[in-house]
Amino acid sequence: MHRTRVSLRFAVTFAGLLIALSVQPARAVTITSLQDNFDTLDNAKWSLINADFEAGTSTIGANANGQLTLTSTSVTSFWGGAVLQSVNTFASDKPTLISVDRVSQTGSGTAHRSALQIRQADGTYMMLSQNIGEGGWQTNANVAGTGANIASLDALDNIADQRKMTFAYIPLGGNNAQIVSMVDGFVVDSDTFAGNWENGTDFNVRVAGLSRQAGDTVTATFDNVNAKVMNLVAPIVTATPSAGAFIVSGNDLLTNVTPSIVGTLAGQEGTSANPAILTNGLFGTADAIDGAQNVAIGNNTIALTYALDLSSAPLGYDITEIAAFTGWQDGGRTDQDYIVLLSFVDDPGSFFPIANIDANTGDNSLKVSLANGGAVMASGVHSVRFQFLGQENGHVGYRELDVIGTATVVPEPASALLGAMGMGLLALRRKRIA
Repeated sequence: MHRTRVSLRFAVTFAGLLIALSVQPARAVTITSLQDNFDTLDNAKWSLINADFEAGTSTIGANANGQLTLTSTSVTSFWGGAVLQSVNTFASDKPTLISVDRVSQTGSGTAHRSALQIRQADGTYMMLSQNIGEGGWQTNANVAGTGANIASLDALDNIADQRKMTFAYIPLGGNNAQIVSMVDGFVVDSDTFAGNWENGTDFNVRVAGLSRQAGDTVTATFDNVNAKVMNLVAPIVTATPSAGAFIVSGNDLLTNVTPSIVGTLAGQEGTSANPAILTNGLFGTADAIDGAQNVAIGNNTIALTYALDLSSAPLGYDITEIAAFTGWQDGGRTDQDYIVLLSFVDDPGSFFPIANIDANTGDNSLKVSLANGGAVMASGVHSVRFQFLGQENGHVGYRELDVIGTATVVPEPASALLGAMGMGLLALRRKRIA
């Protein structure tokens, strides 16, 4: 199922060019993490190859001195360029978070591209890219063909500033996988590979600078690759409708925490535009709009990110429950639709989606809980993000957001949760790829 996306606006940074890569052959092994800030180009981690996306060929280069710069001048058409591919590989049967900072992109000619890719040895791949001159922000899945436009990023199509490009890779067993694409930590697309992503075959991580046709050029600058296996447990999602009020927590990890907000809380129908209402420990009056204790969230326009207080928990938090509450004067504005994402203390800018909530009720109130049967659901958590999707009848009355947990004492490896992720974590189906 395709879910609509949030428009993003963030700060611009730029960095310069860097030292030459000398490619040395290396033997691939399966790894669980890969980090690189590109102080130098490490031949044990990376190989520079000419793009094999389409038939185009290019003169290519790669340099590093604190950041990575890939260059390409196309010799033949189409979409040749410089690809930096990880020497080692990641297992396709484990959920994995892959991110890179795309710092800048410049070029000349008809079109040029900067991209994050993951690719199996048989050529099956997923790519998230910005294409200046042809198509803007897109995702491409499998061997070739037209990219799928990311409509929520259309306003940014020709603005090549700094963006964090991220994949959340989720194995679905057999030859199936789901890959969630994110820009600046927000979900912008999701693709399900049905029958052609072999969970028994490893994949490589790639970053690329590509130029479209003969004579075109590109210079793409990247930084801070961070790829890691996430030992995740899919939370149990419980939806509880009611005609009355719920008891909410007055002393949880979000109490008195001010979120960062993408979008505008508009206060529809006399509701509050103050996000503090969502974490004040009060549900308010049931069977009423109750504007004093109600925040209306509109369609695909709002994301709330709560950075947890780490002053007494430098290793982050063990999370046991995340709950959201809605309430209205009738059942017409109480359904819950959003994505819950977590970031971790070892990489707080990268988010992994743990649940896509699509909960419906005809009652006046609704509680949706994510939990792991009372056990720890996530360890080392830095931030919790609620990315709201299409809302019932245009806006829904949210009453409270609760996150229950305690300080992490011993960090788990790879920002881990305890156990293994269940298959089909998210129902963010835009298309099936057969």
